Formats: sequence, C-alpha cells, structure tokens
Amino acid sequence: MASYTVAPLAHLVDEFERLPGIGHKSAQRLAYHVLSLTEAQAQELADAILDAHRKIHYCKVCCNLTDQEICSVCRSETRDKSVICVVEDPRDVAALERTQEFNASYHVLHGVISPLNGIGPDQLCIKELLARVSAGGVKEVIMATNPTVEGEATAMYVSRLLKPLGVRVTRLAYGIPVGGDLEYADEVTLAKALEGRSEISPLAELMLFEGARAQHVNEIISPALKKGKIVICDRFTHSTIAYQGYARGLNIGLVQSLNEIAVQGCHPDLTIFLHIEPGLSFERKGGMDEEDRMEMQGMAFHQEVYRGFEEMAGQNDNFVMLDVAGCTKQQTSETVYQIVKEKLREGRGHGR
Repeated sequence: MASYTVAPLAHLVDEFERLPGIGHKSAQRLAYHVLSLTEAQAQELADAILDAHRKIHYCKVCCNLTDQEICSVCRSETRDKSVICVVEDPRDVAALERTQEFNASYHVLHGVISPLNGIGPDQLCIKELLARVSAGGVKEVIMATNPTVEGEATAMYVSRLLKPLGVRVTRLAYGIPVGGDLEYADEVTLAKALEGRSEISPLAELMLFEGARAQHVNEIISPALKKGKIVICDRFTHSTIAYQGYARGLNIGLVQSLNEIAVQGCHPDLTIFLHIEPGLSFERKGGMDEEDRMEMQGMAFHQEVYRGFEEMAGQNDNFVMLDVAGCTKQQTSETVYQIVKEKLREGRGHGR
C-alpha cells in the first residue's frame, strides 16, 4: 500500500527539523501552521527571515550580533569599558542584560573549544578579544563561559592568553549550576553569579594541570618510552605537589592521588632539584617575570614551593638536590649531564 506524502510539505518538515531543539512532531506542527497562513503572512515570515539573515552581522568591537557597524552596548557612553564579560553566545548577552546588574561591556566568542566537534581556537572570536585588551584601557575580563567541560577549557585557554597582557581575569561565580546554560538561568541567579565572580580557584587550577599532564603522558611520554627513547621533562608530578600542595595549600594526599590518575604509573627514574633560595634565584634572573602567572604569586608563595621541594628531596631515593647557588649556567649544565649520564649507566647495568 503506497504511503501518503506531499513532497513540498515533507520538504518543509525536513527544514524545520534541522533547527536546534525541534523534533519531528514539532517540525510537523510548524509546517502545518505555516500552511495555514495566508500567502501574505507566509511572505512576511519569509521576508523577516531573509531580512535578518542579510542585515545582521557581528559588531566590529565585541562580535555580538547587530544591524549596525557597532552595537548599542559598545556605542553607549555610560558603559564601563574597562570591564569585559566574555560569553559563548549572543543569547548569553541577552540573559545577562535581563539582570540589569551589569553595566560594562561584552565579548562574544561564538562557541567554545571542542576538539570532539572539530572546533579549535581559530574558529572563535578570540583574536578580536586579545586585540581589544592589547589596545589598552581594560582592567578586568570576566570569563562567563558556561560551566561545562568545553566552557571550562575555553575559559582556561583564554585566561592564559590574557594574563601576559596585565589584566585581571576572573571567572563567573558558580551560582550557575554545573552543566547549565546562561540562557536559561533566572535573573537573580545571574546577578549573584556576577557579584561573586572570582579568580580561578586552586582546585580548578590543579584539575586543569592534571588534565594537561594526563594528555601529555598519553600523547608524548608513553609513546616515546615504548620506543626506547629517553624523556626529559621540565617539571612533572613533584612540581604539582610543591606548587598546588605546599604553596596553594591543597591537601597533599589529594594532589598525589590525582597525580597517580594522570600519569597511570609513569614515574620518573630521576628528579633533579636545582637547589637555590628563591630570593637569590629571582635576583639572578633580574626579577619576577610579570608575564608568568606563577612567578607573580609573591615571595611567600615561592618560599613554600621551595620548602616542598626540599621535603620531597629527603623522602625520595630518586630525587637529587643539586646546590647551584654558586654555580654558573655552564657548571650547572655539566653537573646535570653527569648525573643523568650516571643514572643511565645504572639503568643499563640493571637491564633497563
């Protein structure tokens, strides 16, 4: 028995079904509604779609949608241009505007970094944001991407690019539920999130470092070791214990457990700690690097890092503490080379 189909109607249903959030039944209802319109009404709908598609484009400043060269927010003289709130989508701007609590400016990324979906940094409006901040006058950038895995990764990536530019980078506070979208948050929740924004927490920082290390081990270290290569790392799990455990004050047992998960049994045969008091170290290198987020944490922070490395050196047989306070770079390099050479000789002697 032949099925009943009307080709133009089926085509219209298919087109509606391609819209986000529209299933087959909803697409059918929309299609039948369109068919119930008069020809003039249908033409008005079609004209409105084409008119919006032709006239709306990105604001040349913030990349939000507008039918002008510069959007109304960026044109406003009452807005605080020293603060930029970075969001994923134009709908997030509309959601934040409904709170009537935010009187600064925005920047729309038009998406998040998502390797699984083939979306990289170059496909987002990140370069435009960096250009705005580099031009001067911006004191704070609020990362208001959604609290999803992709949103967090994007926030961290952009934060790292912004830190060298000398601006304060904060994260929207978690009045927003994890996995939620700004578009669907109520005005009170959004207002509280804006009030409670903060810099990335030590725990979030730890999780991001561990995630990066897990990927590094999986993509670089493990394959190299399987090929019989020698792998040299500038910092590894001991650094995470020193920085996030001792200096940030996180539970060292927690840090060690996450280290184990990240490295999956891939531990260094040798760790060399260049033993030099932090104050002398910074003096020799001409001061703290203002573009390095960790270096700018202050001397008390680095004293704790130093203490952590000292304690770990006394607890690990494969941990060598090398006093370099009175050594030149050449002398230090030669000593490190000899230590590594001796370790490799021992490894061969044990059949490794």
